[in-house]
Amino acid sequence: MQSFRSYSKLFLPFFIINLCSINYAYSEPNGTAFIYDNMGSNSVVIATCDKFAGAICRLSFNGKQLVDNFDHGRQIQTAVFYPNSAFNADGSRMGSEAFAPTEAGSRVDGQGNNSTSLLQSIYSNADYLKTKIRPAYWLQPGESSPAGLGATGLNTSLVSNTIVEKEIKIGYSKNGVNIPHAIEINHKITLEPNLPNNVNYGNSQNSAGNKMTFEVIAAYLHKDLNKFYSFNEATGKLVLLSGNKHNSYEGAFVVSNQQGTVWLGLYTPDGSTYNQSNGDWQVNSKGYWHNYGMQYLDANTDLSSQRGLVKLNSVMRKMGGANEVHNFRHFLALAGSKQGIETVMSNLYQYVN
Repeated sequence: MQSFRSYSKLFLPFFIINLCSINYAYSEPNGTAFIYDNMGSNSVVIATCDKFAGAICRLSFNGKQLVDNFDHGRQIQTAVFYPNSAFNADGSRMGSEAFAPTEAGSRVDGQGNNSTSLLQSIYSNADYLKTKIRPAYWLQPGESSPAGLGATGLNTSLVSNTIVEKEIKIGYSKNGVNIPHAIEINHKITLEPNLPNNVNYGNSQNSAGNKMTFEVIAAYLHKDLNKFYSFNEATGKLVLLSGNKHNSYEGAFVVSNQQGTVWLGLYTPDGSTYNQSNGDWQVNSKGYWHNYGMQYLDANTDLSSQRGLVKLNSVMRKMGGANEVHNFRHFLALAGSKQGIETVMSNLYQYVN
């Protein structure tokens, strides 16, 4: 892994600026920016890259880069999936990728140095960063997704009219409560004003396929973070999980490396609960169905993930509307020990709501 081991804050900018391939051909603002701070005896750096239109391309904890970055789409980013009523040639329902604005860029951007997504604005200052992006559609008009995903691009343009705005702040401090090992990420997503035929904003039916799907946080992480845990709010302890794929409608997830030197958790105060008795979601106070996801992707589960990587995400679902605004709040928790991450997660559950 790349690392920033012992450099002072004075010299960090000279190293961060070389993390991304900078493209000066765009008329949009340059998307390369960084923020950094100390978390007690630990250090954290967050960077966005111009080649990914301002999506998070680096999350570095004590010099260890945690983001995968293999291609466009494997950053820490946001994707929005609009429901559709289209069918494939074989009669099957078309998949969610058919109309899917994706922050870092489109599928065909691949490992290139440019993103089809358009960065509208970017601002950074010390430990705070803000971006506004018009995401590209994941598929080009008429493009078919890889075999098995069953989707064809229903969009008529390369860039969406969905607007994704995010604010990132290292550390949480409010009403006398300080949680330095937390990174607050707030999103404002504005839906498209008009949709093509066979694409819609969802309906009132109690089904995930009939709702707008906001993959608010999709964190594609280094394969070393392959120990999986759930956090038990009642005990304040982590529970080690077996297997390579997990979904949770209630408790948050945490990943760590085998050495136990890097621990990363994902939390939202707007989670919903799962009703075990009838196998149904209970919406949160804002009317969203929510679930966390965590999985290890390799050649057996994702044909484009030959080398292996970890995905940690948070998904919200709700019926939408033209030009409708949706706001979301998430936290990344970082620590260098199991006890440390349990403390951070406990504080988030207790004090952030």
